Amino acid sequence: MEIAAEILTRFWQITEKKDKARLSKQRPADGIDGRFDIPYINDGETEHLLDVYFPENTKENLPAIIDIHGGGWMYGNKELNKNYCYYLASRGFTIVNINYTLAPKATVDGQIRDVFAALKWVDENADEYFIDKNNFFLTGDSAGGHLAALTTVIMSDRPDLELLYNVECPSFRFKAIGLTCGAFNLDIILNNRIFVAKKYAEFLLGSDFENSPYKNSVSMRDVLCGTKIPPVYLASSAEDFIKRQSDAFDALLTKYNLPHFYRRMGRVKGKHLSHVFNILYPDCEESIFVNNEMTDFFKSYID
Repeated sequence: MEIAAEILTRFWQITEKKDKARLSKQRPADGIDGRFDIPYINDGETEHLLDVYFPENTKENLPAIIDIHGGGWMYGNKELNKNYCYYLASRGFTIVNINYTLAPKATVDGQIRDVFAALKWVDENADEYFIDKNNFFLTGDSAGGHLAALTTVIMSDRPDLELLYNVECPSFRFKAIGLTCGAFNLDIILNNRIFVAKKYAEFLLGSDFENSPYKNSVSMRDVLCGTKIPPVYLASSAEDFIKRQSDAFDALLTKYNLPHFYRRMGRVKGKHLSHVFNILYPDCEESIFVNNEMTDFFKSYID
């Protein structure tokens, strides 16, 4: 199993190298101000830092988007999504871009507790950072899409899940959520006998993952029934390697009659609309289209 851990670590090291090269060539949107590396838990850990971005010369509270980055639950930080978040801020929002503890240092339940700790900080500090507490939205991509979806389920009158995950819901609720190329169901990892998948499952739910109390309460297909989550803007693409996860989540939302809109981008000649393309390349024409459509979707729910 040590070989499996090495394979997973090496994969994310290669991904990190590619991300650094990509980010070095990109420029964030102009006209955005921010506050950086704010601790939402005062423990000195970089995993518990967040940034807040808002348009320059902002003098009043704005609708707020809290963003959860992706990275397979075991890679990444808020810097990956900074340019994307700057673009969202340029659309008239205050953005809270959070770090969280990665696997295997934390299992998924620990990551959820980090998310709720960040929400608590936002709840207590909103007025200092131009945040309108009447208009909150949540975004997440890939593994961050899963964490965002699970967060909204827990917040949707599910005291059983609040107790299980040992979290306390903030005073606010999200008006709508935006999920890009989300990894909504963990079955492909948890029920896979390939040795690398088994190691991944240990990273996500612990060494005894087969008997984890979270195993049947971590995938959307297991927790969505009977829950009224906020309206969902769902995005994926034909070239997203986990597009079937978004397809299945769209079907699940339809089955339970939950309000949502699904934008599944097709193939575009000469371009590669890959997994989380609108986060990786926010200046791309297709990314601008999706990100504008998502923020317009949010604006339709602003009081």
